[in-house]
This record gives sequence, C-alpha cells and structure tokens, in this order.
Amino acid sequence: MTVPMEHDGNDQSPVTAKERGPRFSPLSIILILYAGCGILLLPAFQFQINPDGICYMDIAKQYAHGDFRNAVNGYWSPLISWMTAPLLAAGIPAQIAIKCILLGAGAVALGGFWTLLTGLGITGPRRWWTTAGVVPMTLFFALWVITPDLLVVALLLWHFALTSDVKKPLTSRAGAMRGAIGALMYFGKAYTLPFFLLHFPIVMLVRRQDPEARRREGLPAIAAALGVCLCLSGVWVLVLKWKYDRFFISSVGPHARAWAMLPDGDSTQQGFLPPPASGTSAWNDPTAIPVRAWSPFASKTDFLLQITTILRNLKQLATQTLPSFSILGAALPVALAIGLFIFRKRKDIRIGLSLLAVGMVLYSSGYLLLFIENRYFWVVAFLLAATVAVLSQAVSSLSLTNAGRMAEQVIFAGVLLTFMNVPTLELVRGAGGGSPDLAICGNLFNGAGELRRVYGVSGRVASNANWHYTLYLTYFLQGQYLGQARPEASYDQIRNDLTRLKADYFFIWADEKGNFEQLPFGKEITGGSVSGLRIYRLSP
Repeated sequence: MTVPMEHDGNDQSPVTAKERGPRFSPLSIILILYAGCGILLLPAFQFQINPDGICYMDIAKQYAHGDFRNAVNGYWSPLISWMTAPLLAAGIPAQIAIKCILLGAGAVALGGFWTLLTGLGITGPRRWWTTAGVVPMTLFFALWVITPDLLVVALLLWHFALTSDVKKPLTSRAGAMRGAIGALMYFGKAYTLPFFLLHFPIVMLVRRQDPEARRREGLPAIAAALGVCLCLSGVWVLVLKWKYDRFFISSVGPHARAWAMLPDGDSTQQGFLPPPASGTSAWNDPTAIPVRAWSPFASKTDFLLQITTILRNLKQLATQTLPSFSILGAALPVALAIGLFIFRKRKDIRIGLSLLAVGMVLYSSGYLLLFIENRYFWVVAFLLAATVAVLSQAVSSLSLTNAGRMAEQVIFAGVLLTFMNVPTLELVRGAGGGSPDLAICGNLFNGAGELRRVYGVSGRVASNANWHYTLYLTYFLQGQYLGQARPEASYDQIRNDLTRLKADYFFIWADEKGNFEQLPFGKEITGGSVSGLRIYRLSP
C-alpha cells in the first residue's frame, strides 16, 4: 500500500508506509515505558522474598526438574509456577524469573485494562491518561511481593474487558473463550472458580439491558462458558485426585477458615513440622497439615463470630485497604452508586457502571467472610480507576460551560493522581534503598551467603523464634526449615523432636532485650560474631 504525498510538480516516487517508519499506538508507548521502568527497577527488588513466594518458586523448580508428583499441590495454584518453570530450566535465578513473570503479567493487565476502557466507551486522551495512571501501581504490584494475584488480575481484567462491550454479541463461541479464561483464572487462584461461575451469568443478565444484546444473546453462551470452564478446571481436579486420593478444587478453604476463626488455627508456625520432599518448609503444602473444621452454622456463637468478622473486614476495607490504592478509594464506590442514579436513563453509562459494580462487589464478597489483605483487592483498584474514567466521561457529556469543562478535566486528573502517588513513592523509596523490608531481605540474602561460606551452614534448620526470617535464611541457604519451637516446649522435647526430624542446626534468636537462650545441647559455632543470632550445630 502506498501513501500519496503532496509534491511541487516534480515527479516523485510515492512513499510507502514502511519508509515512513513505524507508528506507535498510545498503548504501545505506555507498555514500552512500563517495561523500561520494570527493567530499571528489577535489580532493587530482586531479593524481595515472602513465604508464599518461596512456595511458588519451590514448586516451579520441581516442575523444571520433572518432579511432577511433588510439584502438584492442593493448596498453591499452579499457573504462576508453570510459567516460571521454563525460565528456571533456562538457567535464570528463581527470584529474577518469577519477577519477570509478574512484570509480564502487569503488561497483560495493562492491555486488559485498556481493552476494558474501550468496551466501556472510553476513548481518546481519557483512555490514554487513565491507563497511564495505573502504571505505577501495576509496577508496584509486580515488584513488591511474590504472589499470583497480579497474574489473576490480568486474567480478570481481560474477562471483564471481553464482556463489557455490549455492542459485540456473546455467541456460544465467544462464551467458550470466556470459559477458557475462567479456567486459567482457576489455575491462577482457586478462589476465582466460584467467582467466575457466579459472575458470568450475572454479567449476561446485566448485558440484557441492551435490546440488541437481549435479542442476540442467551443460554447457549452461558452454557458454553460454564461448560468449558468446568471441563478444563476438571482436569486439574483429576490431577489433585491422583495425588491426594480425594476430589477437591483446593485445600485453601478449610485452612483459611481455621486460621481466621480459630485462636490456634495457624499451626504452620507452631512447633516443628517435616517439610515435603524437595520443599523448603511445611508451608510448601499445607494440605498435609491437619486443621480443625469450622462452620458459621455450627453454633450461635460461631454465626455471631461470622457476622462480626464481616463487619470488621468491611471497616478495614473502607478505612485501610481502599484508601491504600487512592486516598479517595472509599469514596469512589459511593460516587459509582450516585452515578448509577444520576445517569440511570443513559443506557450505556448505566450498563458500564453496573458491570463495574458487579465485578467489585462479587469479587470482594468472598474475602470479607474471613480475612483480607490488600493484594486480594488489586483488581478492585483497577475497577475503581475505570470508574473514574466512566464518571468523568459521563459528566463531560453534559452541557457544561467552558469553566465547567475545565473543572471536570482538573478533577479527573487530580483523582487519577491519587492512584499514582503512593506506589510511585514506594517504588522510588525501594529503588533508592530506603525500604526497610527490602533492606532486611537483602541483608538476609547476604547473611545466608556468609553463613554458608564461613560456617558451612546448610541442610535442615529449626529455630526458637523469628519464623519468617529463619524461613528466608533457610531458603537462601537452599536448605529445609523444620519450623519454630513451641513456647511451652521443654529442652528435652525440643531435642527429641529435632533428633526425630534429623535437624542439622538450631537457630537461637535474641529476645527483645538482646539476651539469648542457652541451649543445653549442640555446639554453638558462630562465637557471637553474628548480630542477634546464635547457631548450634546438632549433627556430628
């Protein structure tokens, strides 16, 4: 294809599009900037570690080594480990590999967010700036903690995006594609399976507010989506049955209920527990750890506890979690509800806001039953940013004066900035060495190297305290962590347990006053040269 050019009468050859050079779309520019920032920031965050991340990296290593039976896990969903394993097989260090996967997931999330805005009718500069406005928090989510939640966010945003445009009919074939995305969401995090099975039919009902969608869509699309999702998810359920000899979709639920509702529910940090084969700690597969069952319907007291927990979590969501994404986080759902009322006669705005509200409410509801963490609501942060764009465009479509139009643009930009300031500051602080958490992780990495090089520490480790720090040190030592002694355990009990579990070292951490317990067995090998820590060799 040639592009005609103006000329001054001289006979000139037409210039091809290729000769003019590539033209980058705004999304491409945003993604290039995102990738560049991610590459520059990655070295500062490479030693960040957390218990869940260790499990996902251990499982990825098992897949990379072909140890499939041990890699199959009823607690930790497999998708992020599947994606990390090829990078490990290529020789990339685990913490770099999994951060690269998360940065890639962030890029997919930005593409899904852009497509979601398009489906909601947001185009032009408003779409550009809204997408650019969520780049800092996407980078922050990718780098700050090792978790599959950003990967799940990327899939959720594409799921929302592909169901948001009512002008595109959801045929049976399109429904099957949505079902495949639903199965990928389950592979990313088991919580999303019941969410998808409930969310998709409700979305179809919301879409039926549009007459064309009501005429062209129906049960075949719903049946195709749910059928494909269940069939593909069922493959993993059968794999879990192969390993554990029982049918279940995930072992997270019983453990989460016990940890949230029972005073002694978290048994992974109490006492010594043998780690699974080729795993760092017992936390690698909590499925094998027995927990007491809990149900809100077991007694009146348990039911009241459930109600109290929901109310407490709602308060935390409104006062801490949502404001951590934007200082206006708690006000934006209220603004969405007001917008639904004000623009109730505008079909396109009503449907768009309804789809955003359904996604936020349904996804949040399950977490409110037990306990919440900020990362559980990352997708809500994206949907709140989309809400800002929809409401801003709805207001701009009114008959406004020049001053009113200018005020709308200023408010839109100001609200977007509230999504950017906190993650930007955290990223700058992390890159500049000002984050205490990252400093601790880096010190533990360096400390593990010194312990291995100077004192030959390796193998199976237990401790008297500091479960997290000892776990991180053991991971960096490429050893196995047997856990933390119970406070009430006698030295005889500790020695018998450590002998039974074939422990090599016992770490004694200083108390708040800097004092150390004197272990009546084993040999202390550091001579007091390691600040805050004494290490006893137990094996000959």
